[in-house]
Amino acid sequence: MFYAVGEIVLVVIGILIALQINKRNTNRKLQQVEIKTLTELKSDLDQCYEDIKADSAGFHRSKRANDIILHHMQNNLPYHDSLIPGFRNLYHFATFSIVRTTYDNISQTGANIISNDSMRLMISGIYDRWMNLYKELEERYLEEHYTSFIHPMTISQLKLNENNVSIPRDFEAFGKSNTNIQAMKFSQNMFQQMMNYQHTLMNEIQKVIDEIDMEIERLR
Repeated sequence: MFYAVGEIVLVVIGILIALQINKRNTNRKLQQVEIKTLTELKSDLDQCYEDIKADSAGFHRSKRANDIILHHMQNNLPYHDSLIPGFRNLYHFATFSIVRTTYDNISQTGANIISNDSMRLMISGIYDRWMNLYKELEERYLEEHYTSFIHPMTISQLKLNENNVSIPRDFEAFGKSNTNIQAMKFSQNMFQQMMNYQHTLMNEIQKVIDEIDMEIERLR
């Protein structure tokens, strides 16, 4: 009886040890999947960050171009070839594409693949709030302003020079148009507002990237 009980105890202990090992192995596999997912997500966010950074540089060039041209227009200064770069960069038409392949995969397979609750909230906030708002601003203001004012202005009042750069057909008439002045002032303000939002968005993306780095390090 003593030996029989002892054998049963040993069997139970063996089973418990096997279960524990199996549980550790399962958890390790889940951690590896989580690390892979977070690494891919970080890569997507890095690409978004760089795209926004490039767009921000484009907005800066366009705002500067509008500043220079408006200065000439409002001070009745004559046309000069130095304005050519300004007309070349008159309007930066951004078409930001959210890189969300990994995020969509997470949403489809289950967000619990990311074990950190606060990180899940940060990631969903970046994609579902911050980036969606950026796209909405881009579509509502940039595209609408271009379609309604900038494109008609360039078609009717600008021409291509020998270097295929748009310049005014008649700069004096172009500069006296109140519609042109108001359109370009709106562009100035819009570019500045977009750059302000981009600065905030890039900071938020960087925060998530930093948190992902720390979480990957913790899981390893």
